[in-house]
Amino acid sequence: MTCAPDCAHKRAYESEYEAQRVAEHQMGKTPGLELRVYECDGCEKYHLTSKP
Repeated sequence: MTCAPDCAHKRAYESEYEAQRVAEHQMGKTPGLELRVYECDGCEKYHLTSKP
């Protein structure tokens, strides 16, 4: 996984589908956790965030 320097510390997913599955799994394990998927302009992969 190669990421841009500003997102190198984040886990990157190859597809939006993969990222969404991980987000749903994490939210199911942690009540109240809200995650969303976004496409990164830096690495053109997908990341998760809890920010609105």
